[in-house]
Amino acid sequence: MDASTRAAYREELAIVDSRIDALKTQLAPLYANRARIRSALATHKYDVTTLPNEVIAEVFTHFLAPYPNPPKRGHRSKNSPTRLLGICRRWHDIALRTPQLWRSIRCNASRREDVTVAKSWLERSGTTLISFVCVLDTGGSPSAPFSREAALDAFFSQSGRWEHAVFEIHRVAQILPRLCSVPAALGGAVIDTPHLVQLAVVPISYGFDDEDLEPFPEIKFVEPVPPLRSLALLAMHCALPPAAWSQLASLNLMDIHLSELVVSLGHCTNLIWCKLILYGYGDVSALTGVAIRLPRLEVLSLDTFRAADELDEDVDCLSLFTTPALRLLELAVVFFHPVPGRLEPQIRALLARSRSGSSSGCPLRRVQLSGNHTIAEPQIAVCRAVFPDVEFHAPDTPESDVYSDEAWKKDRYWIDSDEWDSEYQRGEGSESEG
Repeated sequence: MDASTRAAYREELAIVDSRIDALKTQLAPLYANRARIRSALATHKYDVTTLPNEVIAEVFTHFLAPYPNPPKRGHRSKNSPTRLLGICRRWHDIALRTPQLWRSIRCNASRREDVTVAKSWLERSGTTLISFVCVLDTGGSPSAPFSREAALDAFFSQSGRWEHAVFEIHRVAQILPRLCSVPAALGGAVIDTPHLVQLAVVPISYGFDDEDLEPFPEIKFVEPVPPLRSLALLAMHCALPPAAWSQLASLNLMDIHLSELVVSLGHCTNLIWCKLILYGYGDVSALTGVAIRLPRLEVLSLDTFRAADELDEDVDCLSLFTTPALRLLELAVVFFHPVPGRLEPQIRALLARSRSGSSSGCPLRRVQLSGNHTIAEPQIAVCRAVFPDVEFHAPDTPESDVYSDEAWKKDRYWIDSDEWDSEYQRGEGSESEG
């Protein structure tokens, strides 16, 4: 390129730059005007009354606890849909015409007011599937027994709409005439639960009466069996076909013999969470040669209401299980007492069985022992030296968490109190799925 060509290009570039500068000068007031208009729009408050009823109803659903969780304090909670009824007449009418707002119910059946509210919510929920927690304690006024019966009448009359059903009981006998006769006649109608995904009959958080119920009552369902994914039962059997057991993701059985569970457990191939609080081993001969393979199980908790001297020390209940996906394991110390060092070979055998034929191996990362710390610590000391990649702990678990069907599925249950405080302060505490 010669000198004259370069000079021509420089002259042309100067002309282009000049035109760009001129356009920028013209655009500047337009940019300023756009900023002014945006600022004015940002300060405008749109009246919520201009929103369509359908949008307001959708906003209302986000005011509530996520389904299927009912308000923790029932209709007295701050996020109860009854709060929406006192804002204005329009919101009152929209709330009453939105069945989804009333489908999650918590009712203390000993309180007449709670029962009255529960009945009204059941009516307002229309034909939607429902989730409820029915608390059956033994307190209340002299009329409390009648109130509890009225509550059970209300909920069982809507069993065709049950999706998540939780009964918190003080005594198993409170629920037996209803639940353990399913299907049964109630006012001439056959009770059916075709949409039931979760059924829990669990002790009230502060404990329950230990009743002598042997032989244990059995729950039976109308065919076809409901699509259960989560089952928690206290001192009860559940008659399910193998296909129904296989669809369970969560199983929590309390106060029942191990020998009576092994066949059902063998069908639970899709379990992720399993908690067993044993009444005892039952027929020990029925445990011989049993091999329960749970390929998807991530959380296993084995506990018992019995003392060590009430258990057969020759039984190794952990040896029944093969769990290639297991991450978290909880064991009662009474299963190992009074044999010193018994835990280490059982963990070793479990890992060997679970890793055999598995490409990834058993990802066990934490074992915690429940019960007497004095007994637990020597067992833990041995295991920590042998399994450096696995955490061994003996936390102080609140009794309410032991009986709960939710606490043991959350991260906090598997973190020591000092660890949890640290996690919480950093804002990293979370809950497991489920």
